[in-house]
Amino acid sequence: MPSVRGECEAVLRDTRARGGAATLVRVNAEPEAARVDGLGLGDADAAVSIVGKALSVLRQIEAAMAHDAPP
Repeated sequence: MPSVRGECEAVLRDTRARGGAATLVRVNAEPEAARVDGLGLGDADAAVSIVGKALSVLRQIEAAMAHDAPP
């Protein structure tokens, strides 16, 4: 999905260049494909790389968010 990846990176760069807050989260089962270094963003908080299968990772994120939600 190179076109989706490229579009997401472009939106991230544009949003941050305009002073907005945005973070790219890349999920991929292959460690090399999940890499976010080399995007030229110069900010460690700009992108997060998670190695794993998408559905499993999304379920883990959802569970973590539910756990951290205020009562």
